[in-house]
Amino acid sequence: MTRALYAVEPTTTGRDLYFPERTLAQYLSQRGENVRVYAFEKLGVAPIREGYAYLVRALGLDAIVLVDGGTDILLRGDEVGLGTPSEDMASLAAVAAMDVPTRVVACVGFGVDTYHGVCHANWLENLVNTPEFAKAQRQRKKVEALFAELKNQIGLRRLRLRRLKFVREQFFLAAVAQNIKRLVRFLSQPTTPVLPATT
Repeated sequence: MTRALYAVEPTTTGRDLYFPERTLAQYLSQRGENVRVYAFEKLGVAPIREGYAYLVRALGLDAIVLVDGGTDILLRGDEVGLGTPSEDMASLAAVAAMDVPTRVVACVGFGVDTYHGVCHANWLENLVNTPEFAKAQRQRKKVEALFAELKNQIGLRRLRLRRLKFVREQFFLAAVAQNIKRLVRFLSQPTTPVLPATT
């Protein structure tokens, strides 16, 4: 397809010992989903970027999700051990140049990189020191405060009824009570009169 991009189907021939792309294509085929799985050869950033650009045009992609089986894609280079980040960094650099509205990095298998010498405390420290993390913490605080109020002040720490239908009713009633309290607080705030502009 391009110099680094290959299409893999359930019948594609190759090494039998380790061929995860074909295994995925076969699994999807057994479920009645005949789709192609695309694989990249390790040729560097530029060839991988060409492959992604081809896929964006050919498939009309509006999102690219990079999934790392570990966390070494998040490393900066100043950690104790780097694991095996070369493939991840090549994909990250290639996708960064794509003109696609949504680009996401997802990490699964937290802890599996310990085998490659990655110290997770290092990258957790790096993550905590980013402005994005601080922003997410502020947003999380707003949501967590609402759940804490439901639990501690409105009495939703333990449910009195069983079965989903009754639990749902109890939760909705608690949410209504919470919203009424918030509405009363909002309406009882003093309003500052708007003064007419003077010239």
